[in-house]
Amino acid sequence: MTERGLSLGVLGHEIRTPLASIKSNLDVVISGDAGSLNPDQQHFLNRIAHNLKRLAGLVDDLLDEARRGSKPPLVKLQMVDLGPVLKMAVGMHEEAFARAGLQWDDQGVPPSFQVSADVGKVTQILDNLLSNAIKYCRRGDSVRIRLQTRPGDQSYCLEVEDSGPGMDQQTLKRAFDPFYRGQAANEAQVLGAGLGLHITRQLVQALGGRIRLDSTLGQGTRAMVFLPRHGRVPGGFDRSVWRPK
Repeated sequence: MTERGLSLGVLGHEIRTPLASIKSNLDVVISGDAGSLNPDQQHFLNRIAHNLKRLAGLVDDLLDEARRGSKPPLVKLQMVDLGPVLKMAVGMHEEAFARAGLQWDDQGVPPSFQVSADVGKVTQILDNLLSNAIKYCRRGDSVRIRLQTRPGDQSYCLEVEDSGPGMDQQTLKRAFDPFYRGQAANEAQVLGAGLGLHITRQLVQALGGRIRLDSTLGQGTRAMVFLPRHGRVPGGFDRSVWRPK
């Protein structure tokens, strides 16, 4: 492990210990074991628990980055029906969508789609993209999730498009840089370490694919993940990349 990775690892472990203690005590209070709660108290404690979970996720990202260093993520491919997997992944965010006041549409995800994939990594990719949309979109914005393919094609495109604030060109150019946070993120005080898209790109590349972002300030963002349908594409993925409609 590099010196940078070691430092991140130590920092992550140091943060994780008090977080675990906070969560343990918070769970006791929320459960009512420390006394009854009125509805308002329950509501705000649940919000604290939600943000604590997000913070713990950031720590996990730091630890994962420190452990892996320059090594690509380990991939375990298997034949799987990706349709129900993606629907379930979207469903895990329904409460967050509702709480943020966002409209979401996953009608573009087919009920069945057979591929050779690493289910955990594809799920993590979609989770990261949806979490980004939820963090940056404003109440009333919409998020669309769809999967596109063409008959006989060896690739497919997983797409997450939102009608949020979008990114300026400087932020768009550096969006995949580790620890980079654009001006909009800082001004809106969005919680994050700037690792989400960096890790997402590493996962996509490990699966033999590529990711592309299209965004215009004030007009939303579209993330497109191109993945091979039958495992890695020999000689590089560019042979079968196509632009979705």
